[in-house]
Amino acid sequence: MAKSIKTFSFLLAFVLMFSFGALGQEQAGAIEGTITDPQGAVVPGVEITITARQSTGGGTGTAGFRRTVTTDQNGFFRVQQIPPGFYTVTTSATSGFGSSTVNNVEVVLGKRTPVNIALTAGTQNVVVDVTADALAIDSTDSKIQTNITA
Repeated sequence: MAKSIKTFSFLLAFVLMFSFGALGQEQAGAIEGTITDPQGAVVPGVEITITARQSTGGGTGTAGFRRTVTTDQNGFFRVQQIPPGFYTVTTSATSGFGSSTVNNVEVVLGKRTPVNIALTAGTQNVVVDVTADALAIDSTDSKIQTNITA
């Protein structure tokens, strides 16, 4: 009886040792930001749509990914559990403000990507293209990570 308890305890410890490592793996990132008017005041109730960038064979983003949220009373929004890749963030026209689009927003594992948008008055549409000519370095983080795309 004592031998079977020892064997069971050993097997349980072995299984638990390897199962906790799987729980700590990052599988997604997030996009968050604040929507403001031309004077810098926050704009609540703006509908934000995040869609995967159309892939040109590079395999970035997740095909068909689309999520819509609305800013809170502080003009803040957050979308979590976004697979790594490149996305387009679009605001809908609302309350005298035009729509706005931010292209090429990169989501990486375990990070919150900030996207702050200043709306323009009227029915004017604004498109912002974000390009990265150099590797972005986050000096506040000490993690070593690698993103592997398809």
